[in-house]
Amino acid sequence: MSVLESMLEEEKRRSLDMIAALEDELSAYPKGSLAIKRIGNKDYCYLRYREGDKVRLKYIGSAELHADELSAAIEKRRACQASIKQAKADLRLLGRALKE
Repeated sequence: MSVLESMLEEEKRRSLDMIAALEDELSAYPKGSLAIKRIGNKDYCYLRYREGDKVRLKYIGSAELHADELSAAIEKRRACQASIKQAKADLRLLGRALKE
């Protein structure tokens, strides 16, 4: 095995490990999007997500207390999903370079 092939194999293993770690991290973040509903004079925060064919709303609490932290967690999930997508694209390129 040449030096280049061993480097590509090492990069492939690193990419697979990174994808696994990112998928574990992804499960810690909420799935869905933020929905704020106004009832009377107060805003309430809901997590909107899909369960099969149905869209569900899960009550989180007062929007002034929870909207920022929920929004930040959703953004972290999206960033994590983008990283996984990029890592999988890199993995496909490595597979082509190694002719698998």
